[in-house]
Amino acid sequence: MVDVQEVSSPPPGSRPGGRRRRVAGGRGNRNTVRFTDAEQRRLEAAAAAAGMSVPHLLAETMLASLAHGERLMAVAERRALARQVAAA
Repeated sequence: MVDVQEVSSPPPGSRPGGRRRRVAGGRGNRNTVRFTDAEQRRLEAAAAAAGMSVPHLLAETMLASLAHGERLMAVAERRALARQVAAA
């Protein structure tokens, strides 16, 4: 079960479940993050549940957290909660 205090909207420039919006000049910056095999499997499962790629999941989750200055629930958690609410 997901513990939720607040469900927020996606960060500006993102589209839920789809590609992020294009920006003039593109996104030329790249970061490299390393994960253990177990962590990678968790990321892949979360991304699949959210209907997005691992890089998109990481970017959207981090940018949402930075945009609001507080810890937000992960994208996969928000989407799972939204599905539960819709099913109720």
